[in-house]
Amino acid sequence: LKYLRGDRTKEASLSNLTLPFRQRASRLGDIVNSDPQLIHRQDFNYDHLGWIDGSVDVGDAYAAFRASTPYLNRKPLIVVGANDGMLHGFDASISATPSLNGGKELFAYAPTAVFSNLIKLTEPNYQHRYYVDGTPRVADAWLGSATGWKTLAIGTTGAGGKSVFALDITDPSNMTASNVKWEFSHPKMGYTIGQAALVALPNEKFGVIVTSGYHNTAPADGRVWLLDAANGSIIKEFTLPTIGGLGAPLAADINYDEVADRIYVGDTLGNLWRLDLPTSNTASWGIPASLGTAPLFIAKDASGNRQAI
Repeated sequence: LKYLRGDRTKEASLSNLTLPFRQRASRLGDIVNSDPQLIHRQDFNYDHLGWIDGSVDVGDAYAAFRASTPYLNRKPLIVVGANDGMLHGFDASISATPSLNGGKELFAYAPTAVFSNLIKLTEPNYQHRYYVDGTPRVADAWLGSATGWKTLAIGTTGAGGKSVFALDITDPSNMTASNVKWEFSHPKMGYTIGQAALVALPNEKFGVIVTSGYHNTAPADGRVWLLDAANGSIIKEFTLPTIGGLGAPLAADINYDEVADRIYVGDTLGNLWRLDLPTSNTASWGIPASLGTAPLFIAKDASGNRQAI
């Protein structure tokens, strides 16, 4: 890994073509489909949550989290995936004093799903391929009374792989291996092109919503997973009767309590699916009874041909 992280002594050059690794134009891989995300003191309004976890008022704890000295003093951060196989975090500080300005890489993480392909980056005849190509989701989340509020980056491999992963970036200047919370993949998961969602759920947990994405061949069905943000375990798995590829999930809060009540997902066959989360009981979550197993909407052109969503 040290060569991927910046040691260029083994790279071939015009002065020495016998060295084993290809010459790179930059130590940072190309960024294609991953949109950079900025995190710096965004207020996600979770002080309005009415949850009590043990003896902790979760809403009050969020207000205290945002008022704490470590929170107020942490560096603004840009998080982005790159096709060098890593999710990168960069200092986004801006100062009137040039020496204090950002740009320095604070951390980088290579997810397990792409690790076996990293060696290809060194090959002299390397042909471009995707690695960590998805747009990350960055937000605050309550991870239980023992852990409290944290800021998480939820990354996806996009066109480069079939996984989603979570990093604790609460203190981006002091990242260690322990900041890797989890990585999730599944035999039914395709390429995770769409951005995951990180939301408060009616069961008073924070969840990561990810779809089965896109496949090289038509899948038997579509899947939507609600994962526990704390450890990546499956809270709920939904099966959708479609052979189309599923896009990014959109979570909606329809009663203004900062908790997700619905999920909308489109697919490449033009179906728009609706999933309801009406109560704290996960058994009640799913396609509303009024729709049966049908989509909420089917996108078609004027000739009746389905249009991909």
